[in-house]
Amino acid sequence: MLEHACFDAPYYRPHRFTHSEFLSYLQNPNAVFLAAMQQQLLVGYIAGYRGVRSRSRSARIESIAVAPAARRRGIGGLLMRRFLDVAKRRGSSRVTLEVAAANERARQFFAVRGFKPVRRLAAYYGGRYDGLRLGRAL
Repeated sequence: MLEHACFDAPYYRPHRFTHSEFLSYLQNPNAVFLAAMQQQLLVGYIAGYRGVRSRSRSARIESIAVAPAARRRGIGGLLMRRFLDVAKRRGSSRVTLEVAAANERARQFFAVRGFKPVRRLAAYYGGRYDGLRLGRAL
């Protein structure tokens, strides 16, 4: 399963999406769920929400994943661009997400796309690993 292949690091294991969580994204009108398919196989996705509070203009990325064999082909960047476009069209002016502080590769991926650290989150992942909240304007 894509979740196990992409989120094997100890800080991410407890945060893997379950089948019911995937279904909730597909059923929620405030959710944004985009999938990347190759030869009828899921090779990546991005999931999040636009602001659900009445005055919120912020969107939130909950997860982005690309299968290890499909990485470095621009799939993650394409998913991110499309998510940002959808969020902006739906009225968001900002996007936030969390990433493990130890995940240098992901931090670089987000930095290249304009995300900057907003706050350090002590023991955010599994009560042991620090996270970073990142954000960017749209």
